[in-house]
Amino acid sequence: MRHASLQFAILGPLDVRRGGRPIVVNAAKQRIILATLLLSANRVVLAEDLMERLWQYRFPRDARASLQTHVARLRRVLGDGHDGPQTIRTSPGGYLIRVAADDLDLLRYRCLLDQACRAETVGDLAGEARLLREALGLWRGAALADIASDSLIRDEVPQLTEEWFRALHRRFDVELALGNHAEIVATLRRLVLKHPLRERLCGQLMIALFRCGQQVEALKTYASVSAVLRQEYGLDVGDELSDLHRAVLTRDPALATEHGWHRSLARRAP
Repeated sequence: MRHASLQFAILGPLDVRRGGRPIVVNAAKQRIILATLLLSANRVVLAEDLMERLWQYRFPRDARASLQTHVARLRRVLGDGHDGPQTIRTSPGGYLIRVAADDLDLLRYRCLLDQACRAETVGDLAGEARLLREALGLWRGAALADIASDSLIRDEVPQLTEEWFRALHRRFDVELALGNHAEIVATLRRLVLKHPLRERLCGQLMIALFRCGQQVEALKTYASVSAVLRQEYGLDVGDELSDLHRAVLTRDPALATEHGWHRSLARRAP
C-alpha cells in the first residue's frame, strides 16, 4: 500500500505530517536542513548553502560527508522513499525537496496571494478578501519559530515577515473598502498592540473605529502609538498618520468613503 504524501508547515513552528499523523523531527541539524530545503521547495539548494546553514562557515573537516549523513538520517525519520518516490532528492551540487503546493503551507500561501492579485485586477473585492483571509489563516505564528539557525532567522524570516505584513495591510484595506470596519476592529486592536511601529495598522484601526462612530477611541489609538514611538524610540509619527489624525479630529468626510484615507495610506505606505 502506497504511503500518503508528506505535508509540511513552516509558517510557524515546523510541522511535518503524513496522512494527518505528526512526524517528529527532533535533531536540530535535520530540522535546519529540512527548513532550508522547504524555503526553496522544488529548487536545488547547493550543498555549500546547506553547510553554511548548519555550521556558519566554520565547517568541520568532513563537512560534505557529515551533510550527507544528516540528510540520510532525515530521510529515515520522514520515511522518505518507502513505497513511493523520494521527496528529498539528490541533485548535481546539492539537494531539492519535491513538494506539491497543497503539501507546503508556504507554497499554498503564495498561491492564494496570486489568486487574490487576480481578483483585485478584475475588481472582485469580496473574492480578494476571502482569499487573503484564507492565506493569512495559514500562519500559526512567526515563521521558522523553532528552528535553531541564526542565519536562517537573519536571512529568511525578515522577508517572510514583510510578505505577511503586505498581505495583512492589503486585507484590511479591502475589508475597509467592503464596509467591514466593525468586523476587523478587534483584530486590528490586537495587532496594533503587538506591532506599534507599524503605523499603517494604526491608521487602519483609526479608520475602522471612526467608521464605527468611535472618534474618541480612534484619537486614543493615535495617542497611544505616538507615545510608544516617542518614549521608547525617540521617534515622531510619520506624515501619513499625522494627516489621518487631523482628518479624524475634523471629521473629514473622506474617512467615511471607500476612496478615503485608507486608499491614500495604501498608496503611500511601504
